[in-house]
Amino acid sequence: MTAIVLVSVKGAPGVTTAAAALAAVASGAGTPPPEGPAAVLAELDPSGGSVQVLTGAPAQWGAIDAAGRLRRQVSAAAVRDHLADVPPGVATLTAPPAAHVAGSVIASGGDRWLPSLRAAAPEVVVDAGRWDATQPTAGRIQGADVVGLVCRPTVTGVESARLALDRLRAAVRAPVALVVVGRRPYPTDEIAAHVDVPVAGPLAWDPRAVAALWATGLTRRWRRSSLARSAAATHAALASLAGPSAAPSPASDRPAAETAAPPTEVAS
Repeated sequence: MTAIVLVSVKGAPGVTTAAAALAAVASGAGTPPPEGPAAVLAELDPSGGSVQVLTGAPAQWGAIDAAGRLRRQVSAAAVRDHLADVPPGVATLTAPPAAHVAGSVIASGGDRWLPSLRAAAPEVVVDAGRWDATQPTAGRIQGADVVGLVCRPTVTGVESARLALDRLRAAVRAPVALVVVGRRPYPTDEIAAHVDVPVAGPLAWDPRAVAALWATGLTRRWRRSSLARSAAATHAALASLAGPSAAPSPASDRPAAETAAPPTEVAS
């Protein structure tokens, strides 16, 4: 029972694809519960959602409808009722691609997103996009069991991530790890020696598997790809770091004041 939140701090290191790959392997593992999916991918990126653009699926932005219900209460049903099967085989709460709309939708859900997602599925992976402590929506990462800071294995990527770690750790009551996308030019053991947090990955840089995931979802061919295998290992590494809060969320659909965690001040 794990809620994994992925963020970045600079550039476009592949947070959305990383989140989709982790959610895909979680969706294909084990037996789904009697009610709801085995895993949920949620787009909480204030710069806008990308999943439906990448998959070419019809516009269906469940996060908008879910946010309307989450204004009143923490609700597993608000999430489950608005999931889309994109990419195929992955239950996803999609966000609108326009930044001003996505930011407003995420802000309106307040600190009820993670409790509701945790109640909706045993496994949750959140694409929280680029994160900064000064964002109005910075609190969207609250309630995670583990936060993965996604970066590429370059000097710029690793150094930018390293400089952001203190701010990120101050903002969440959860373990933080570096999630590395790709194996070059620097391997993960060299990166681990440069930062003071665990390093998960690397996620394979596999363009064919990425294209297959967005186009056809959880096919047998995708499951045999290097991306799928590395995503399974990365998911396991992140889950092993999850704090003691990684437990089933209580059945909700009760007023937010009764179920949501108290708001946490975000360091600036």
